[in-house]
Amino acid sequence: KLNSAIGYDSKYSGQLDLEPQGTLDGWYYTIKNHVMGWTPLEVALIIGLAAPVASILNTAKALEVQFVHLYGDSSMGKTIASSLAVSPYGSPNPKNKGLVQTWNATDNAVLSAMRGVHGVPIVFDEASIKGSNDFTSMIYTVAGGKEKMRLDREGRMRPQSTWSGIFISNAEHSLMSNSKKNTGLAIRLTELGNVKWTRSAEHADALKRGIMENYGHAGFLMAKKIHEIGEDEI
Repeated sequence: KLNSAIGYDSKYSGQLDLEPQGTLDGWYYTIKNHVMGWTPLEVALIIGLAAPVASILNTAKALEVQFVHLYGDSSMGKTIASSLAVSPYGSPNPKNKGLVQTWNATDNAVLSAMRGVHGVPIVFDEASIKGSNDFTSMIYTVAGGKEKMRLDREGRMRPQSTWSGIFISNAEHSLMSNSKKNTGLAIRLTELGNVKWTRSAEHADALKRGIMENYGHAGFLMAKKIHEIGEDEI
C-alpha cells in the first residue's frame, strides 16, 4: 500500500506525501545517468529499495528494524543520498510532508513520523542540530520497532504503535560516538562514515533536480515484484 494499493481500489490518506510526481522514465533517466556507476549512490538506492523486504523479514523472522546512519562533513552529499533512498516511494522533499523528516524535534515527535510505517523508508535529516548528546535510547527504540508502553489517564495500557523496514539518519557526527558504548547498539545501527556520496556539486545538483521532479513510481513496482516472488521465497 503506497499512494494506491495493489489488488483493490484504495488511495492513501495520511501524514506522508506518497503521491507520485513526474514520470517513471524521468526517475529512471536520473538513476541511469547520475547514480549507476557511482557505488556510494548505488548503495544508498539499495538501502531504500530494501525497506519492504526488511519489513517482511521483520514480521516473518522477527528481524529488528534496520537503522542506517550516514555521517561526515556537510559537503559530502549525505542529504542528497538520503533523499535518493526514499525517492522510489514518495516525496524526497523535506517540506510538505515529504519522506525526509528532521531531527529538530522532541524524541516523541521524531517517533511519531515512524508510527504505522511499514516497508517505506523514512529519513531523519541532520542529527547534528538535535540538542541531545546521547542517542542510546533512540537507537534502541527505533530498532525495536515499537514505542514505549504507556498508560492513559484512566490507568489503562495504551495500544503500542509499531513500525518496520529501514529508517535512515544523517549528521556530521556519528550517533555511536554520541551514545553509550553498548555492544547491543553496534548490532542495531549501521553507520557509513565519511563517504563521498556525490562526485561534485554539479553532480549533486543534477541528481537533486532529477529526483525532486520525478519520484514515487519505482516503489510501487518494487512492491508488485515482491508480491510476485512471494514471502516464502523472500
